[in-house]
Amino acid sequence: MSLIKYSWEKENFYTEKNYLKDLNRLEIKKDIIKEIKENDYSKDNTVKYQTQPDLHTRLKGKHWNSLKKKISKTVESIGKYELYRCWANYINNDSEYFLHTHKTSALAIVYYVENPSYQYGTYIKKNDKEIIILGYQNSIQIFNPNLLHELVFPPKEVLKNNPRISIAFDYKKR
Repeated sequence: MSLIKYSWEKENFYTEKNYLKDLNRLEIKKDIIKEIKENDYSKDNTVKYQTQPDLHTRLKGKHWNSLKKKISKTVESIGKYELYRCWANYINNDSEYFLHTHKTSALAIVYYVENPSYQYGTYIKKNDKEIIILGYQNSIQIFNPNLLHELVFPPKEVLKNNPRISIAFDYKKR
């Protein structure tokens, strides 16, 4: 698969499906679940079931190196950016998230590690217009983090058996 570029409201978006080998994706999923249990950022924050924003520096292994290397290569194809924050979200029935922006970032990437269905992607709002970027499992979405956005919550019946797990990467201009 290759990176697909599209536009909406004069904003560029990028997507790529089948991003990692499934074995790597499943190892990353296991690490995130462990990380959420041991180092849940929500203890110090209003967001439930989110890791600390330094995952890219702390988590190691072939599967993490594969993800970071591939993300870096993808970003280089778009422009000159530098990774400075990375965290994971684990969405279940108790999770709470809200519309927000990342004012200090120039590029946001969401990697959908586990998603019950592609319609539970990322909601974006601009100029009183709305769009949902589809969140296919094992895909990435790239967009302007200064746009008002939030994740799309699956219904509680779906989340009961299938959490939505994603990793967010924030990049700044070099």
